[in-house]
Amino acid sequence: MLSSSTPPSNPASSGPASSSSVSSSPASTGACNTDIGRGQALYNAVGLNCTTCHGAPDGTDKTPGAGANPSIAIFDGPYGAIGAGKPSEGALDVYIEKHMSAYFGANCTEGNATCGDDLAAYLYDTAGQNWCA
Repeated sequence: MLSSSTPPSNPASSGPASSSSVSSSPASTGACNTDIGRGQALYNAVGLNCTTCHGAPDGTDKTPGAGANPSIAIFDGPYGAIGAGKPSEGALDVYIEKHMSAYFGANCTEGNATCGDDLAAYLYDTAGQNWCA
């Protein structure tokens, strides 16, 4: 699970990424792309899905929102609470897990924490974060 409000620059390493010091192994890149693919499938799932309320990611750091529903500011943690008395969350994946999991339904077969991680990975990837580097 992500541990801060900003996405990691390289989820496969604990240090800063540079083109000469860090390279992705095919296995870690494949697993990462699988996470992003699962996140995309969840975001666009048939029925009530993320796109219904937040719109389709458009390559910027925000989703456009849909109607009166809010956009998602992908890099703007901490993320606000839904409803009175609910705390905000520091990381996008934690916010999704805690406040959006009611909408996962049968589409989330990996558990709410993993689905939150996958959705965050997909959103960061669509916003241009080099998620699998």
